[in-house]
Amino acid sequence: MKINKIKQRIDDLKEDNYLFYLTECRFENGSLEEIIETIALEEGKNELIISSPYSTLLTDKEGNVLKDLSEGNSEKSYEIINVKGNDIIITDYQYNQGKNGKPILKKIRVSKYILENGKLKVQLELQKEPNCTGINIKVVDDDTLLIEVKTRTKREAFLYSISKKEEITPVFSKLEETENKNIFRFTDTVESNETIDGKKERANIIGFITKDGVFGDEIFDETINDKRQIDLNTHPDFMQYRSLRHMLSIKLDSIVEEKINKKHSQNQIIKGMEYKLNNKY
Repeated sequence: MKINKIKQRIDDLKEDNYLFYLTECRFENGSLEEIIETIALEEGKNELIISSPYSTLLTDKEGNVLKDLSEGNSEKSYEIINVKGNDIIITDYQYNQGKNGKPILKKIRVSKYILENGKLKVQLELQKEPNCTGINIKVVDDDTLLIEVKTRTKREAFLYSISKKEEITPVFSKLEETENKNIFRFTDTVESNETIDGKKERANIIGFITKDGVFGDEIFDETINDKRQIDLNTHPDFMQYRSLRHMLSIKLDSIVEEKINKKHSQNQIIKGMEYKLNNKY
């Protein structure tokens, strides 16, 4: 659908060298009554949150409506992440109404579109549900996204390849950019399977990985409070890294077992002290 009033507003901006525009407008009975504001989307990271009480339309410079980015009675909201040439990345947040009227996040979908012949064509859709409570997308380069996901119990971070449509690193607890744009620092929390007093033993792995998913040859292991020389790159699908996590989890189980035995021994000694005193009096 083409809206001539929006095209005229874009012409008035005299910024027709852009491909994407956002127009905030008011409709009545299906007719456009008022254009409140029109802005051009510049190339690069926008991270623009759509939170207007009015309708917000994504269009091209001819006024063709590409996508309606209206909130929809608090059931939806959108975020423009990045614009590159005729590509655009949009995050779609969907909500349910909670018992107290407060919106509860139901689903998050990250979509990459390409503009062709006045229409948006989906190139990528990445969806997280239902335990996801938040997501943050950072554009590393034309093909790589740093995705950070928050759930009710933990945080996860990984690199995602747009062209491959797959995760190109394991899922870590934390993934940070370094001064070298090709290298990322990861922190990953490993837990024991066994518990003591309902609590698990935890330790971190800290290391570095390239934006192509290649590990450095050293990691810092909190279970020994030192670094390890280790090759994590010779098997596909990060099998060696998963094996490392499994090994450390077993090691943490042994630490839990030692603590349980120590506590049992302590309790036996204390009970013996009490028994001895009871027999005396």
